[in-house]
Amino acid sequence: MGLKLDVDLKALGEMDAILKRLDDNVTKNASAAALRAAGSVITKDAKQRLPSNYKSLKKSLGTKVLKPRDLFNRAAIVGPRTSGSFDGWYGHIVEYGTLASRTEPLAPRTRRKKHKVPLPQGLTAHPFLRPAIDSTHRAQIRAMAEKMRAYLNKKGLL
Repeated sequence: MGLKLDVDLKALGEMDAILKRLDDNVTKNASAAALRAAGSVITKDAKQRLPSNYKSLKKSLGTKVLKPRDLFNRAAIVGPRTSGSFDGWYGHIVEYGTLASRTEPLAPRTRRKKHKVPLPQGLTAHPFLRPAIDSTHRAQIRAMAEKMRAYLNKKGLL
């Protein structure tokens, strides 16, 4: 297993050397495609780790490649989306859980409205994103290398 990772890292190093010699647009597009491929690996695993009652959260998981600050420093965000028709605003609650219970009552002069229903006693954490990132590390590297290789072959540069 370790040897395969070394081969993949060596392949990525060779790709990096090739990308440095290419046009800026080709480099930008190839790296964005590779980041999307790695993000889709994480997203698929995270969807499998979510309990079945979080269907809207599963639908909202996705990858967004950020605009580069410079040519060789790219990043992507993988997680629940909240804009448009996606309803993943509560992903952090599922990932980390909530406090078990409130230790002190609210101050009497607070502006907060009183709830008709008492506050929940707490939600246990169901980590789905961090374990997906940690467990798919090798698959992410493999997907990035394959996507870059495919992109460069498509452009006739490899």
